[in-house]
Amino acid sequence: MSRIDYQEHRERLRESYLITDAWRDLGFEGTPAKSCRCPWREDRKPSFSVFNDGRSFKDFSTDEKGDVFSFVMLALAFSFKDAAKWIEERAGATPQSPVTPSQLHHRPSPAKAKRELKLPALDHGSYQEIETLAGSRGFQPYAIKMAIKIGTLRFGQVCDHRCWVLLDDSGKLAEARRLDGKPFDAVGALSARKAHTLAGSSKSWPFGLTLTQGKADPMATIILVEGGPDYLAAFDFLVRFQCFGCQPVAMLGKSNSIPADALEAMAGRRVRIYPHHDPGGGGMEAAKGWFEQLTRVGCTVDGFSFEGLTRLDGKPVTDLNDLLLADEASGKAWKGVTP
Repeated sequence: MSRIDYQEHRERLRESYLITDAWRDLGFEGTPAKSCRCPWREDRKPSFSVFNDGRSFKDFSTDEKGDVFSFVMLALAFSFKDAAKWIEERAGATPQSPVTPSQLHHRPSPAKAKRELKLPALDHGSYQEIETLAGSRGFQPYAIKMAIKIGTLRFGQVCDHRCWVLLDDSGKLAEARRLDGKPFDAVGALSARKAHTLAGSSKSWPFGLTLTQGKADPMATIILVEGGPDYLAAFDFLVRFQCFGCQPVAMLGKSNSIPADALEAMAGRRVRIYPHHDPGGGGMEAAKGWFEQLTRVGCTVDGFSFEGLTRLDGKPVTDLNDLLLADEASGKAWKGVTP
């Protein structure tokens, strides 16, 4: 290929595959914009910019800048040749090959230490507390006890309230909800909230994915839900129908991007997604993002819809926890809820 051909080829790829496309395919959190956070290092305040209609970027903290080729080279620690091949495949210039999450060598910031997850004193909860949580959400107590047994549910004092706390072995995430069902009070910059994320958490991490060896089959079907209540509801349905070849996993944050190391752990597995059926369509939008990322790493993915289902109180069923409270007609959907 001559120099002129090379320049034309690079320009053609630049036009057909943008930095915004690479950002998505790499599974980075957040949204590329004129002012955003750097996707490959911890960035407390936005110091990164994607501009020129997605064709250019600049990191104002390091002064690194360039086009989509430079972006992929920095994100994956690739040579130009490898970055060009990676882009060609995704731009359709050559046959598509699957993304392998182990390629993602995101560069940590050497100047900033990893945040440590801060946990209060935790316990297994009393009999009465387990009954209280079960009654407030329509769970059977055995579902709660199952989560306690595998170590993803504990009880403790958070923000001066007795809470149920979700945490997993990754050390990346813990979330608390008040046992009395009330929201946490607004404090300083924190607004009133149903769930309190403990300091040091990464809410993009799929909660429940990381379990101590022996507590989950590494090839079990993943039950991918939204939020803590749906996580516990998944245990209720799995035990109710004696479906033990499944592993509940919950997305607790609003991000529709799954981290690369989590995708690596999920690669090749069967996944069923239970998106929230909310008026704004945010649940379905998030599910589409998860679907695209999971299929790219070889997962077999399907979904369950709550559309048209009704609770006993006449309200629509919007999530898996609501389905436990479905009226008799909608309760027929229970038969198809597990994979």
